[in-house]
Amino acid sequence: MRGQKVAGALFLLSMVGCEGGDPKGDVPADDSDSPVDTDVEETPSGDPTVWHTLAEELGGALLSVTGTATNDVWSVGADDGQGPLVLHYDGAAWSREATGSTGDLWWGWVPPGEAAHRLWAVGAAGRVLRLGDGGWDETVTDATITLFGAWGASEDEVWAVGGNVQVATGAKMFRWDGAAWSQVDLPDDVDAEQALYKVWGSSADDVWACGTNGMLLHFDGEGWTRVTSGTDRTLLTLAGDGADDVWAVGGIGNAEIVHWDGAAWGNESPAFARELNGVYARSGAAVAVGRTGGVWWRDEAGAWTEDSRGRATFLDLHAAWLDPDGGVWTVGGSIATLPLSRGILVYGGEDAVAAASL
Repeated sequence: MRGQKVAGALFLLSMVGCEGGDPKGDVPADDSDSPVDTDVEETPSGDPTVWHTLAEELGGALLSVTGTATNDVWSVGADDGQGPLVLHYDGAAWSREATGSTGDLWWGWVPPGEAAHRLWAVGAAGRVLRLGDGGWDETVTDATITLFGAWGASEDEVWAVGGNVQVATGAKMFRWDGAAWSQVDLPDDVDAEQALYKVWGSSADDVWACGTNGMLLHFDGEGWTRVTSGTDRTLLTLAGDGADDVWAVGGIGNAEIVHWDGAAWGNESPAFARELNGVYARSGAAVAVGRTGGVWWRDEAGAWTEDSRGRATFLDLHAAWLDPDGGVWTVGGSIATLPLSRGILVYGGEDAVAAASL
């Protein structure tokens, strides 16, 4: 089964006791691309039958992992006092990017079809950071909210969604048109009592967003509409493997997984699973991660089963990414309360990947 070979956590935001966007210290101006100290064994991976911990006990939790290939991997996360964690792996070593910003970053997105070393990241105080050919730039969309997710069909068509990190309200959406950000009008039945957590699409005219109370919104190229999800439980992350294969995960206490087959959303929640915070799908494989290090795979029959390797950590996992070679990368940490800390980065796959820690 490919899922067993290859082995996106917002944990219950309503339980977080304070806003995560306050500056936590000055950012060094001269350590961009500086190597990250390697306190874990130098090359721990290459055996796909076990998990490989690449980083642990970082000063900030890691909240997102993405990339283009095994030699171009990004992870972003919380502010550890020197700015938000932004780590990059080039196939040989990890480096930390000095963004010049402050506050927690909740999600990273790599533009399609671009050269390596490009990234968009969103987070606290409505910030959008972008790493391009000229270095980092920053835009503030709405300083009163946290942006939890971003996705784009191209660098001229990017969506960002968010809300209030404390009480899971204040849903807002923004759109980048290649020149500026603008706030998007949401459907009438999406009010201030809800929040949006993630956005993902298969194309510019097929985009989904998820949030509290089972909220799912769809963009068809003309406008956003509310779609029945079949659940009233919070959906924290969504991702797909095409227009007819999309998953949204979440839950409180027990896991919630709903699946879009191109016609309707159906429930695929596994029994006895804790809530799930991240999901990713590629080339017929789908993986979901969540509380206490849980990693779940969808098999060919449509059932979800826990990874046969067991758990690499009992910290909460927040996001996952499958690379083109079939490896799985997952990140998290202590994310139930602020400050978001004890970051962890785990890999499962056949490539030899260097370890790194702060």
